[in-house]
Formats: sequence, C-alpha cells, structure tokens
Amino acid sequence: MDHQEETQMTEFIYQGAKTSQISFPLGGIGTGCIGLGGNGRLFDWEIYNRPNRGSVNGFTHFAIRA
Repeated sequence: MDHQEETQMTEFIYQGAKTSQISFPLGGIGTGCIGLGGNGRLFDWEIYNRPNRGSVNGFTHFAIRA
C-alpha cells in the first residue's frame, strides 16, 4: 500500500440505529460462534452443533468480580 492509497482510506463510525446492523463473531473454527453486536448485545448463539441464527438470549451479560 503506497502513501496515496493510505490517505484515501476512510474511517467508518457506526452510530445510532446502524449499530444494530453490525456484528463481530466470537469463536474459533469448528467451535461454534456467538455474535457480539454493535450495541454490545450477545446474539446468534450457534454452539453445540445447533445453528440458531437470529436468536437473542436475554439473560446474558458480562460480570466482573472484584
């Protein structure tokens, strides 16, 4: 990538309603997957060889023990 191409790249910032349209897959190859949505929600629980695309488990959250 030369300098000219580097300066033409734009930064994407997803805000508002657009955050519900993006997802980052969590998991490895052959291990299943859980999607981390742009709003911080865990969804698309596809684990234990049971595809469940579009599902949302309402009782999931991150916890920190201090």
